[in-house]
Amino acid sequence: DQVEPAPSPDGRYLAYTEGTSGSLQVKVWDTQADSTVVLGYTGKTNLSPWWVDDTLLVCVLQDYQGNYSQEIHLYNAKSGTLTLLIRSPDYQEGYPRVSPQQDEIAYVRMGLYGGLSELCLADFPSGSGTRVLLSGLAGGPRLAWSPDGGRLVVSNGSQLLLVDAQTGDTSTLATVSSGSIRAYSWE
Repeated sequence: DQVEPAPSPDGRYLAYTEGTSGSLQVKVWDTQADSTVVLGYTGKTNLSPWWVDDTLLVCVLQDYQGNYSQEIHLYNAKSGTLTLLIRSPDYQEGYPRVSPQQDEIAYVRMGLYGGLSELCLADFPSGSGTRVLLSGLAGGPRLAWSPDGGRLVVSNGSQLLLVDAQTGDTSTLATVSSGSIRAYSWE
């Protein structure tokens, strides 16, 4: 199966996740050269590609030492280099999104054995200075930056939240009576 398509900002490349559970790989298709490259480490699960900018950096989640701990890597498609950005041994990091100003990365940090999640911010591109912005998230939260980089929209099960990126102040934008909010975008 091919899922999580992520076109590059210039439209030349398409990153996506391919495979089955336990054997997922991120691949990048060069639409001009009609060639495909496998990103990340082979033999481990790689997923959730996301383009950072026109320099073709891709965030990749990585299994750590055969368990469910995931870390965030940056892959430069031009040079072929893979760089560790964030690793917390007792957590799984997921859904990385870089701010429009490209100075911060927001991501969701989940406990290894379940429980609620946290919305975290770290400096970008160093990955240092991690701080928890919001705790107690449920339902596989997803997130998106506002165009000005001042706020984040975060799904929290049946709620869609608006979070101030500096203070963590939160308000509810929408609530659904059944199911989860899984997709949204800034317009």
